[in-house]
Amino acid sequence: MFVLSLLALMLLQSAPATQSAPPSDQQEPPRGKVLFERHAEPVPEIPPASPALHTRSVPAEPTLPDTLRDSFVITAYDLDLHLNYATGEATIRARISVRNNSGEAAARIPLQVTSSMHWQSARVHTASGSSAIPYEEHALITDADHTGRVSEIWLTPSKPVAAGTSINLDLFYEGPLVENAARLLAVGAPESQASASDWDGFNSAAPASGVRGFGNVLWYPVVHRPLHLGKGNELFKAIAEERIAVQDIPFHLRLTVESPTPLTDAFFCGERQPLQPLAVTEKVSNEVDEKLPITGIPTLFTAEWRFAHIGQRAPSLFIASVKASTASSGLMEAYTERPETLASYNAAAVAVRPVMEAWLGARPLAKITLLDLGARSALPFQDGTLIVLPMHIEDQDRFAPVMTEWLTYAWFRAPETWMTSGLAAFMQRLWAERELRGEDKRIVTQKETALALAIYESTKPEGSGLTSSSSVVSERPPLTRCADPICYRTKGAAVFRMLRFLVGEDPLQQALQAFRDTNGTSQQFQSLLERTSGKDLGWFFDDWIYHDRGLPDLSIVGVSPRAVSGTTSSVIGSGAQTTSPDAQRARTRGGWLVAVEVQNDGEATAEVPVTLRGDQFSTTEPLRILPHSHATIRILVPAEPTELQVNDGTVPELRADTHIRTLQSKKQ
Repeated sequence: MFVLSLLALMLLQSAPATQSAPPSDQQEPPRGKVLFERHAEPVPEIPPASPALHTRSVPAEPTLPDTLRDSFVITAYDLDLHLNYATGEATIRARISVRNNSGEAAARIPLQVTSSMHWQSARVHTASGSSAIPYEEHALITDADHTGRVSEIWLTPSKPVAAGTSINLDLFYEGPLVENAARLLAVGAPESQASASDWDGFNSAAPASGVRGFGNVLWYPVVHRPLHLGKGNELFKAIAEERIAVQDIPFHLRLTVESPTPLTDAFFCGERQPLQPLAVTEKVSNEVDEKLPITGIPTLFTAEWRFAHIGQRAPSLFIASVKASTASSGLMEAYTERPETLASYNAAAVAVRPVMEAWLGARPLAKITLLDLGARSALPFQDGTLIVLPMHIEDQDRFAPVMTEWLTYAWFRAPETWMTSGLAAFMQRLWAERELRGEDKRIVTQKETALALAIYESTKPEGSGLTSSSSVVSERPPLTRCADPICYRTKGAAVFRMLRFLVGEDPLQQALQAFRDTNGTSQQFQSLLERTSGKDLGWFFDDWIYHDRGLPDLSIVGVSPRAVSGTTSSVIGSGAQTTSPDAQRARTRGGWLVAVEVQNDGEATAEVPVTLRGDQFSTTEPLRILPHSHATIRILVPAEPTELQVNDGTVPELRADTHIRTLQSKKQ
């Protein structure tokens, strides 16, 4: 992927403009033609607007303090979206609840949408009724949107919003939701790479098209301080924080699509709904082309979604204009005009199916859905079992690791992102370890880099006001609530690798298969895994999942090998480990007793494999080391050891995650 240049963005430039608005007790109707609109109760006829209530201006630089943007959070969404699919023009009515999360009253409320759209009207709803609310619209430079700026509204309620209280707003805005790569072009990205990354927009010529959410297209209202690609990791950190912020927010969306050609299904936050036609078009017969030209009025299609909790995601919306083709394996379906491409994806799915069945169960819980963007260079997007990508013929063997990750979402469900994404990365690595060789294996197994996780865990969390829907983040969130992919994916995969070492493959497989469709929590998974393994895992879940303690930092303090005869345990010592066959032979026939002392200077408890190797043997035993402590293990081996290894990469560490020492000892 293109590495964004650290170029400074130019300051916002603008020219002021004004327009009239309705009196305070009436709602200004949205400009343009609204073909479909829902209201909870009848809306009276609206008289002509009076001036001085709405000002649209573009100042030379934003004058609203970021502290005010940090003060407000959106706590509920209820959207009516009317879309012209042929042009991408959209009119949206947004009823939202906004809370002042600061410690003082606020006289203004800032909200933002993509700069391709403009605010049309605003009302406030109270127990005594509703009334229009004065506002200004300003352009604001920010890379949270693909256009590189947003249309920001400054609402001025009749009285300040008190600290800790909420206000219910009824807003209209409209404009085109089409492809725009301005933000990447502004920082020097080649046009081809910019369009491959920022491909969002509705396009009736493609088999499927749509828009992603925060960080790509602000098609729904948000409140956020400006973000810039040229400021290190600022944008991506904010996207991660936003995922945490919105996960418990309810979201209701009613979609109406105006299209002169047939449409099939729509997908909001990865959930499919059929598009129901409201009007029938007149078709002109054409015996040559199956795609008949259409005359008469456009057809209206509708769909509706209601989420009690949006989950850890940026709300996305996609529309398909073709019917789905189902793969012969039944594992996936594709919305594409080139169904022959589905065969290569299906071949990869069939190749990795056995490992999915062995670990996660005999049958998937859902199909993978592929939406074909048509454009070959577009970068893929995934939301659960929904994959949005340009479809083409894939090499089965090279594509299999990617398919392993995709199929994990079809086989396993959980409300906590670390479990699904972490397990998907773990399954991908598991398949690579067993099936790939050479460079292909190295590429896949190193994808979850220890370095990235070490940097993430070693960076002290700072208080931030960057999130638009939560209070200031003052500490790094636990694995159950983190939204940075380095946390929920990389660390999540490491957790499953450690669990495989701690409990063994069979107990872990049994727990995953029993848990996969329960919609359970991490606590429930812990209880289930303790039953299947017979082990107490409280210490592990507390340090690695329920809290973010950081990483262990191990070092070998000392190694003391000595020869022993095969007599009694008193000679060997009660602390010796004798679980391996090599150790059992050493106890009865004689061998070597090796004492290994390991120091942990990190903040998390670690249980790591300690391995002794010789010319004819390799013996591994587990050793648990508490934070800021040291522990000693005594291991029996049948012959003189030549090498000691503490940790093999199973447990991520702050520095090196593999410690090897060559041993030289004299027989006693």
